[in-house]
Amino acid sequence: MKAQAISTRAYAEHLGGVPDVSMLEHKSLILKPCAIVTRHLRALALVSTGMAASMGIAAPEPFSCPLALPRTEQSLKEVPEGFSAITADPYPVHELTGFRVNFGPPTKSDGAIYDKDSTTRDAKGWTTETLTWKVAVLEDPYAVCLYRATTQALVRPLTGYQECTVVSRAAPGMQLRMESAACK
Repeated sequence: MKAQAISTRAYAEHLGGVPDVSMLEHKSLILKPCAIVTRHLRALALVSTGMAASMGIAAPEPFSCPLALPRTEQSLKEVPEGFSAITADPYPVHELTGFRVNFGPPTKSDGAIYDKDSTTRDAKGWTTETLTWKVAVLEDPYAVCLYRATTQALVRPLTGYQECTVVSRAAPGMQLRMESAACK
């Protein structure tokens, strides 16, 4: 059998999907009627069209930042002369108060700006703000969960994730309070 040239768009449509933009740069694919080549091209098309998950190729498990951390021990390494150090009104837990998506390891504070911000108000006057980051397109992104009254933060690489979303709510006349920070 001889090789056959077809357009990448036609091939992707034959497989039941839409070709990835990077595939469109090539005018055509040269196809040889070989089971191995066909299988590899089909796998490539499935991955590039987002159909991989439906075919049993595992994506990372979704996760959420914990809403609180247990109380942390804090102390001064040096106490100025004439003073003693105490922990004044320690927080019993440290509530989730911030979230960011970082470009690269969090040791270099370089946060990404969210891609979408939507604010809604329900019939009772409650405000809900939702921030969304499209992390699949970022190089080496990390999630950073930040907490009240502590310098401790939780960090997680986002390789393989598609997006992260933060939801904050507020009663009428009150400040927004973070209810969730999750990535999937």
